[in-house]
Amino acid sequence: TLPALKGAGADLGCGLGILARAVLASPAVTALTLVDVDRRAVEMARRNVGDPRSSIRWADIRAADLGLTRLDFVVTNPPFHDGGTEDQKLGQVFIRRAAEALRPGGSLWLTANAHLPYERVLAEAFKAVTVKASAHGYKVFEARK
Repeated sequence: TLPALKGAGADLGCGLGILARAVLASPAVTALTLVDVDRRAVEMARRNVGDPRSSIRWADIRAADLGLTRLDFVVTNPPFHDGGTEDQKLGQVFIRRAAEALRPGGSLWLTANAHLPYERVLAEAFKAVTVKASAHGYKVFEARK
């Protein structure tokens, strides 16, 4: 579902770097910042994503100003558990942070479990929201700023 992206972007909640590897398959991507709060995930992303266009940060996007601005795209599959408890507000923070980081016309590509109600916060933060895929318990959104 993810198209070949271009320009500078970020992978919020990068985990092991799986989305980042897919993004960096496009030669038109000039820079990708990977961010995760889990130190182990950051270390695994460093091992899995050896592309010189990437930089990896250990940070909690809920609390940190990451200095990410005027990005062309953001990709994310945000977590929705915090300390073992479902917390839908966590994914909402990811959506808002992505909107803050994108330039006008930039795009967010978000993968989420189908039961998570992110449509309202996406509509509040972006000019256009499209469901690009819905299958096997997941939804993929493209949101344009």
